[in-house]
Amino acid sequence: MFTQGSVAIFGALAPPRLLGSETGLDTILAQVLKTVAPSLKVITQQEVASLINRNDLANEYARMRNEALQSHLLDGGTLKKLGTAIGTRYVFQPKLIEFMQIMKDRWEMPPIALKVSRIRSSIMRLSLQLWDMQTGELLWASTAEASLESEAVGQDPIYFEDDARVTMGSMLADFTSGQTTSSYGPLNGLIDQLIQFPQPEKHKNTDNTEPR
Repeated sequence: MFTQGSVAIFGALAPPRLLGSETGLDTILAQVLKTVAPSLKVITQQEVASLINRNDLANEYARMRNEALQSHLLDGGTLKKLGTAIGTRYVFQPKLIEFMQIMKDRWEMPPIALKVSRIRSSIMRLSLQLWDMQTGELLWASTAEASLESEAVGQDPIYFEDDARVTMGSMLADFTSGQTTSSYGPLNGLIDQLIQFPQPEKHKNTDNTEPR
């Protein structure tokens, strides 16, 4: 898979029940891309949005995104117009599929039921697609799920950004190496560089299509 040239990033998609939670995923994707593929020129979602609006394509872009939530496809005709406006051939489309956070008491001190410790855990599922905007071809796709867990005394939740870095990092590690399935754990060097705390409890990529 190419790691040079330029690639754009579209704003992340999310189903209605998670709408708003996907905010910032495109920024995290851009940061992780710069780590795993530093020679790749990344056109950020902010730059993409400005170029789309400048070329009066906002309505077509919005329509394409709405349709993609149902079809999981990006319309080829619209992609071609957007590619010309943005000035690049390739684009990443991230999507938030699931995000859950759970807080559990580790144990209590009887008889006063004093909560001594809590376990914070979360599950995130993302998909990532790479499209050729000239031909409308889906070049590469990955779906990944990450589970993070940490112990805490307070009520602080697992941070969404930590989950996203782990999940994006695993998919993009596959992207740069041409792999289609991988497993990840706390000792994985690349993922450890992308996130320091909490460490991933388990991670597995599934349902990838073969890169071309």
